[in-house]
Amino acid sequence: MRTILLASSDPYLRTEPGTWIHRLTEWFPWVRLTEDLAQADLIIHSYYDERWRAYPDAIAVEYGGENVLPDFNQCDYAISPYRVSYGDRHLRRPLFCFRPAFRALFAPDGTLLPFDAHTEAAAKTRFCTIVVSNANRDGACVRLFDLLSAHKPVASGGKWRNTFGGRRVEDKLAFLRTGKFTLACENSAVPDYVTEKIVHAFAARTVPIYWGAPNVSEDFNPAAFIDCSRFPSLEAVAEEVRRLDADDAAYEAMLAAPIFREGRCPHAFEEGRLREFFGHILAQMEAGTARRRSRQACAERVWERDRVASRIVSKRGGAVRHALKLLLSGRYRSFCRRLGD
Repeated sequence: MRTILLASSDPYLRTEPGTWIHRLTEWFPWVRLTEDLAQADLIIHSYYDERWRAYPDAIAVEYGGENVLPDFNQCDYAISPYRVSYGDRHLRRPLFCFRPAFRALFAPDGTLLPFDAHTEAAAKTRFCTIVVSNANRDGACVRLFDLLSAHKPVASGGKWRNTFGGRRVEDKLAFLRTGKFTLACENSAVPDYVTEKIVHAFAARTVPIYWGAPNVSEDFNPAAFIDCSRFPSLEAVAEEVRRLDADDAAYEAMLAAPIFREGRCPHAFEEGRLREFFGHILAQMEAGTARRRSRQACAERVWERDRVASRIVSKRGGAVRHALKLLLSGRYRSFCRRLGD
């Protein structure tokens, strides 16, 4: 296999030790990391950085876990939390699958690690916890916080509604573990958009009160958490929390329920799926058949790059002449032919 230079425009993936992009070099020894996007054969990018657009010759893999659908006109392949069928171009892998807290839930064979629910329940010192850094919360999270606080105080260790005099907790999971319940609210309620919030609650051995994706129970066991979408109102959610708080046996039963019905990591979330996905891309690159973006989309990038890089023309006639010159140039047409091969 020829050496493949891999780069990422996401600074976290590129610089943080132990991220999944570094594991690609372990799985595929002929892959080498580079910080120079211009040299890369394969670029992994997110929604937040546009620098990768300046290098249309590289194979582009869009990676993200936020509430944004992949744009297959602008990338060759994509990893997202959405149930999208697009041939070999898409891998459904929610953001929580990449988090250490998720991997820590399982034994090496993929089975869920056991724990004593009675012991965990007896060690709780708080009613409910929440850690939120984004202060721009919508009405549902605010309403749930107020409804639960009317029953017992909710401990907030993040920036939003901090209950510790503005001091934020240093160890999120350790803090969440002190509460019987954890308020886990997404930024928006969209099918498939499930982040690490519910997984952090499970990893801390608490019962999540989850507001977000209405189909979250398709992935997680509904007997293991409180799914707000299954109740007629937020008031009904608060009433269910109060019921569980007063019934130790019912609370422990929910705490003890496996977060996945099958008692192990679902096949869709196994790390082997990620390895297979990139193994296929690399094999396609070796064969010269990895490109999936449309010729028009890539040509538009070349056009935009050259247009912006050129001398700014102040008159309309000059702009038209520049556009015709670029369209008729051998370099531009040659690039379009290569993309169509």
